[in-house]
Amino acid sequence: MQRHFPVKDVKFIDETLSWDEFKVEPFESFDEASISFVSALSLVLLNLGKVSPNLSSLGFFLRESSIRSLKDKYSGQIQGRGLSFHLSPSNVPTVAVFSWLSSLLSGCSAIVRVNSNLSNEQKLLMTLTKGLLSSHPVIQNRVRFIQYSHSDELNQNFSAISDVRLLWGGDETITLFSSYQISDRCKDLCFGDRQSFAIVDLDFFYKQGLKEQKRLASALANDIITYNQQACSSPSLIVTYGSGVGLENFQCLMSKELEETAITKPHAYEQLVNAQYLGMTNSGLRMKTVSTWNWLRLPTERITKNLKPQSGNLLYRHTELCLLDRFRFDSKPQTCVLIGDEKIKQLVSKRILADRYVRAGHALAHDWVWDGIDLIKQQSISECERC
Repeated sequence: MQRHFPVKDVKFIDETLSWDEFKVEPFESFDEASISFVSALSLVLLNLGKVSPNLSSLGFFLRESSIRSLKDKYSGQIQGRGLSFHLSPSNVPTVAVFSWLSSLLSGCSAIVRVNSNLSNEQKLLMTLTKGLLSSHPVIQNRVRFIQYSHSDELNQNFSAISDVRLLWGGDETITLFSSYQISDRCKDLCFGDRQSFAIVDLDFFYKQGLKEQKRLASALANDIITYNQQACSSPSLIVTYGSGVGLENFQCLMSKELEETAITKPHAYEQLVNAQYLGMTNSGLRMKTVSTWNWLRLPTERITKNLKPQSGNLLYRHTELCLLDRFRFDSKPQTCVLIGDEKIKQLVSKRILADRYVRAGHALAHDWVWDGIDLIKQQSISECERC
């Protein structure tokens, strides 16, 4: 198939590049050139621990030993499906590169559209990636990072030539891109708006020493606030059970940790507007302010999709363990953060279904299976499929 790449109104992140030399053909999954590049990027990112813990965490996820284990796991996949098109979100700075690397390891060339207004962390990651690509020409010719303003024409052009589309922009973006024509062979991997929550066993929490209580609260605060409460895996609701006597102290400790974790304090006006919106669209919410954070109590166990606390607002509900199965989400939750003993995962997973159950501090960890979608398998083919 001959592919025609649009030139007008497209800006390349690496201004020295163009569509010339860009290779669209699929290649071997987990080939040595790809593993070598990912390993080199991992080492670069691991050195950013003090500058950017988020990028350093990505570097740890990409370390060579992990990638080679991944190759063994997907030994049945032999090559990529073809050209992948990635629409990355603006709220999580690592997604654009993470998404592309899933295509690279699968054996797919990639066109990655990144947001026009990059955060400092995104700029740093793009700069490091661009610099490393210049010394890995084989990999450089397999990817183009681009920017362009909203354009139905460009969206349609890129959709028409793609074999895989990875759409990370939420429900509205998915709806928009579903209107563009794609080939019969094109596979869409869509990541819509999702909700995440935390469950805390207060009896377990207060059995821990003060140092461990602080560590757990700090880890949960990091899950909530790292991306300004905008990541789909960041808990927007804290469900507590056990003795209600310690609830107020727990909220005070959490508010303190949230303040210490946040880069800036919640903006009072934005916090008020969001709290008022939540109150108008969800009758029965009751708010109390603990330090600079607003805790909004859910009147029922029903969590609708429009319940999106931001700007220093947080939902909570105190219940009993035996009543957890009463909680209802409009769509299957993405991540459930657990603070409790070893039995809590087994108990909770029987009562509330979620894609992931993780310990506090691990909600934002990268995973090659996201929202239940196996990124590697969905972008590659096996020997049987090729036949």
